[in-house]
Amino acid sequence: MNYLYDIVLNFNDKNLYEYFDWDSEDYLINIKKVPFFKVDYKTIYDIYNYKVKINKAILKKINCIYYKKLNIDYIIVISNKEKTLGLGIDEDGNVLYKSCLTYEDEIYSNKLVESMKEKKITYKIIDKRIKNYVLRSESVKKSILYKEFKKRYYLKNYDVLRYFYLEVFDMDCENIKDAYASLVKGLDKYLDKYDKVFNLLNNS
Repeated sequence: MNYLYDIVLNFNDKNLYEYFDWDSEDYLINIKKVPFFKVDYKTIYDIYNYKVKINKAILKKINCIYYKKLNIDYIIVISNKEKTLGLGIDEDGNVLYKSCLTYEDEIYSNKLVESMKEKKITYKIIDKRIKNYVLRSESVKKSILYKEFKKRYYLKNYDVLRYFYLEVFDMDCENIKDAYASLVKGLDKYLDKYDKVFNLLNNS
C-alpha cells in the first residue's frame, strides 16, 4: 500500500475550500501517515461533487485513524494526477468530510501518483445534487446583501430597494415586489454586478 506522509487536511462539513481560502479558525489536522490511492477521473469527480458511501471492503485493509471530535474512523487520500482529495470516513463508509491539500502537498502527491497503479474504489452515490463550492468572500458578500435586501423590503424602504435595483441591473423597476425578488434571485447568478451596492454598504 502507498502512503503520504506529514500532510495537513482541512475537514469542513459545510464547504470544500481550496488551500488559498483556508481560515485560521478551520479545524486543521496534521496527518503523519495516510493511505494514498490513485483513482480515475470519474471517481474524483463523483466524490468531489456528491455525497458518497465507499465500500467497506477497502476500509478493512487500512488502519483505523479515529477522530472522536469529527466521528471519523478512517482517513485516506485519493488522486487522479490532477486533483488530490483527503477524505474523512465513518465506520460504515460514509464520506463525512473532504479536504483539498496545501499547494505543496498537492503538487507532490500529483507527481507521486504518476508512477502508481490505479486502484478501483467502489462507492455508492447517496445524494447526486451537485454542491456548488464558493469562495468564503463570495459567501460573506451574498449573506450581507441578502440581509440588507430583506431588511429594506420588510421595513418598506422601497426607494432604497429601487436604487439598489438600478445600480445592479442598470434599469428602473416600479414593481417593488419584482425588484426585491430579482435582487435576491440574482445573487446566485450575477454576484459581480452587485459590487457597487456591496461597496456602498461596506463603507457606510
